[in-house]
Amino acid sequence: MNHKERMLAGLPYKAWLDGLSEERRACREKIFRYNHLPPDREGERDALLREILGACGRHVRIEGPFYCDYGYNIVVGENFFANYNFTDRKSTRLNSSHPSRSR
Repeated sequence: MNHKERMLAGLPYKAWLDGLSEERRACREKIFRYNHLPPDREGERDALLREILGACGRHVRIEGPFYCDYGYNIVVGENFFANYNFTDRKSTRLNSSHPSRSR
């Protein structure tokens, strides 16, 4: 089991091995762009958020600033809303499939 698999399974892992450092950096670059897009560029915000998240339903909104390490471990359902300063500090899966779940 490599360290990414260990991380996703909730086991102890080394965050600098098996490409995890590069994945965090790539996610940080997307998060930076997401957090700095003007409010009137909703289409770009939505497209970028869908690149960051592992999966999401329709009508998903996360108010910036938003922070996470990897993004692909976050799965949200339809009508999801998270207010300012939403931070996912878990490296295991975050699954919120309930409508209008605010974090």
